[in-house]
Amino acid sequence: MQILFVLLALGLAKSLSCNSYQCKTPSQNLQQNQCIYWDQATNGYFLQLCTEIEKPYCQLPDELTPSNETCSQIQPSAPLIYPGEKCTTSSDCAHSKQGCLQGVCRGTLENQSCTSSWDCDIGLYCSPTNVCTKLISDGGKGCRSEFDCENWLGCDIDENSHSTEGTCRPYYSILPHETVKSCSSEGINTLCSSNMCGIPELGENIVCTKPLSSSKKVPMPCDSDASCTSTTDDLFKTTFYSNCSCGYNPEGEAFCNLFPNDEPFEKFIKIMTKWYHSESVKQCHTMRRNAWNCITDWWNTNDATTLIYFQLKVERWPYIQKNDMCVSTIYEVEYNFWKQAYEKMVDDNDDDDNGILMYLAEGLGLFLYL
Repeated sequence: MQILFVLLALGLAKSLSCNSYQCKTPSQNLQQNQCIYWDQATNGYFLQLCTEIEKPYCQLPDELTPSNETCSQIQPSAPLIYPGEKCTTSSDCAHSKQGCLQGVCRGTLENQSCTSSWDCDIGLYCSPTNVCTKLISDGGKGCRSEFDCENWLGCDIDENSHSTEGTCRPYYSILPHETVKSCSSEGINTLCSSNMCGIPELGENIVCTKPLSSSKKVPMPCDSDASCTSTTDDLFKTTFYSNCSCGYNPEGEAFCNLFPNDEPFEKFIKIMTKWYHSESVKQCHTMRRNAWNCITDWWNTNDATTLIYFQLKVERWPYIQKNDMCVSTIYEVEYNFWKQAYEKMVDDNDDDDNGILMYLAEGLGLFLYL
């Protein structure tokens, strides 16, 4: 799973025009089982909750093609289970040559042939010679991607040189203004303690930025990316931008995505760092080091819940601002599930995890597909 939370705009977008989202008014009479009504005259959606037990689910319309939607029967597909994740039978397992052994899916063993790292067992990757090989340790060279490294390490490599001589280094370990070999087009490098990188105005090398926050109090309303500015980093002599995204609110208002030093994002990085340095991460397949299914299988429930909640809070930030109740219930099912789990955990103050286990057991199968 690779998710980009902050996007650095090179060419700033034009002003946004956003649709509105709100609960239907008392005077509106929607058709039976209709949960979303598109009103072309106002460029707005009007919503009502599904009330029939047999049809509790509201299918979301394509945002590019506004439409009306009716309630339907939810039919969640079972998540795939990969090596390192808990199973009942071998038929549950994907990419698992050994099948389900002692309740865990297992892949191809060390020194056996492979076509990709997906084939290999936990602790292994598929080498350039197509053999399952032990993951590269901290400071080791030869990685082509983070998935060649132990699960708490990323690959410091020049992605434009086609080099296979990357170095495995801990996530979030490279300090501000220290060099890294690559920076994504979105300005992201998870090896940086700040999560962000770039080339300074008078520099030639890529370096990590210092921790950057939104320039104003969040949530920041916006009408284009140009509104979404960060605090400054004197070395770069330029402004960093995040994306401006349309929200799901009655005013048709847009909001800036977060920067890594904004409080929710900062908390996510903190709990993600804790995951990477836990013993539990070693039990995950290299390609599934960030997968919720593996995290919830092996990590303690409280920490796993905290990680997933803050990940979603960062990802969904523009969309969870100023929602009407029915809009939030329909559009943010996943976020609300984990928000309630997190709040229950905090309220219970239950150190042995038992306070939320029953709550999670009822809904985990719907939300562990990442």
